[in-house]
Amino acid sequence: MITKIELINTALLRLGQAMISSLDEPSTEALTASMLYTPALETLLREFPWNFAKKRVHLASIQITDETAYKHGFILPNDCLAILEILPKNGLEESPYIIEGNVLYTDQEKVLLVYTRMVENIAEFSSQFCDALSWRLATELSIPLTHNLQLQQNMLQLYERSLGLAKKGNAEEHRAEKTRANKYINARL
Repeated sequence: MITKIELINTALLRLGQAMISSLDEPSTEALTASMLYTPALETLLREFPWNFAKKRVHLASIQITDETAYKHGFILPNDCLAILEILPKNGLEESPYIIEGNVLYTDQEKVLLVYTRMVENIAEFSSQFCDALSWRLATELSIPLTHNLQLQQNMLQLYERSLGLAKKGNAEEHRAEKTRANKYINARL
């Protein structure tokens, strides 16, 4: 299992930079990496609905005191980075909603939220996600550490390739969606 320091060191090595032993050390590499690691992680988590970062939760409703076009308000979880789906759906269509601050407004009386959560425990990451994060971090670190725009462009291309592989690996973790029984379809079989 890779550690945060190992992941950061992989990004630094990809840039031809010196490795670090701690984020607290007084080096430019450590200071820059400590500033850019979390934003790079959040960006990558928001970029795709990663299986390990998905979470489902019933939201707590709140009393609406403001003028709004919606009937119900719900507090979003603190670790919510991106909304993936709101269940139950009205019919087959997703119910409309808006987000204001940390409140989700909708006409649904109850909400089961499927969302991307902030994950900081690297043990939960797939190896492909770690590789993509390392390339993402290398892309972010390239200008502050090397001042080389061409190197940043190369890192970005390698990040995008790694991201594609990570997305493919993530998609392979899904099982085929189960089709619901339908008396009309079953009658034809």
